[in-house]
Amino acid sequence: MIVIPLFLYLLWRSIQSFQGQKKNTLEASNTSENARPVPKGLDSELYEIEQLLNAQDLHRQPAESFLQWGDRIQQALSEPQWLTFQKILALHYQYRFDPHSLSTAEREQLRTLSKKWITDYPVS
Repeated sequence: MIVIPLFLYLLWRSIQSFQGQKKNTLEASNTSENARPVPKGLDSELYEIEQLLNAQDLHRQPAESFLQWGDRIQQALSEPQWLTFQKILALHYQYRFDPHSLSTAEREQLRTLSKKWITDYPVS
């Protein structure tokens, strides 16, 4: 008689324990997915410029680097736009690929130049 209640109690505890582990695992995976940091450089404002130029049918080809793309679209840009675009590209590449990245001042310069370039670029 005592074995059956003991068996049921142990079964109930193991089920509770398993459900708790499953719940903790799901919470941990949801937290890690939501808190995943953006890889360095993928938040560069150059991607906003790329979207603007895509709207102008100046798309970057799938295997084309930003430098190759810049050389290809140079004729579509005015001289001041092109010179600023080159500065933005240099800062972007340093931000994206240099192990030391950008200083705070350089990061702010990338933001400022990109935002100014976007507002000055005529969208038709």
